[in-house]
Amino acid sequence: MEAVEHSPLGTTAAAERDLDQLAHALHRAAESADRQVELLDGVAGSLPVLIAQLSELTARVNTMNDGVAALNRQLEGLVTLLVPLAGAERDASRVERLFRRCRRKDAPSAGEAQPE
Repeated sequence: MEAVEHSPLGTTAAAERDLDQLAHALHRAAESADRQVELLDGVAGSLPVLIAQLSELTARVNTMNDGVAALNRQLEGLVTLLVPLAGAERDASRVERLFRRCRRKDAPSAGEAQPE
């Protein structure tokens, strides 16, 4: 047995085992590469659909941005209209307080008789 291990026949058998292991490892690597290619093919196949959906989403967002910009312009216009109204309301409130003060001054006190 020892003679066979040291003979060219033993060396050949060891080389065959090494080659067999190498062949199995290469086969596993090839199967793994095939699975990765299939996976990448699936990803590549889904990209056009994803691109279309992203394009649609981008268009919707742009439409929403346009709507928001229009709403913002309307709100700015409303604020521009409301500023003078707020000033007028403030002035009316001051006039109202002024008339209340005048009425109090003109009103007789509790002890005074009211003119008839």
